[in-house]
Amino acid sequence: SVQKQGVALVDIEGFPAAAIERLRDEVSVTTADEFADIARRMAPKLQAMLEIDDDSFARLRQLAEVAATVGDAPDSTDRLRTGMDPPSGGRDTYSG
Repeated sequence: SVQKQGVALVDIEGFPAAAIERLRDEVSVTTADEFADIARRMAPKLQAMLEIDDDSFARLRQLAEVAATVGDAPDSTDRLRTGMDPPSGGRDTYSG
């Protein structure tokens, strides 16, 4: 089998084994990125396939989206540019 990129559903704490098996077997979804994507595009069908209530589905989506975000994060040595970085001149302040 092909090794997929991203965080595997089996590595997400709290993601139920029954849901992982059904996602793998029925729609070939095995990563957080894949689940988050299909949950955005086909939420009602996916929820029906998993046979879970709205709260449970929302929790799975949240777990997957957080894991997908963590999986995409840069290495801890990289600085995230937030747009709130200090000016390049050191202690200069913005005067516009």
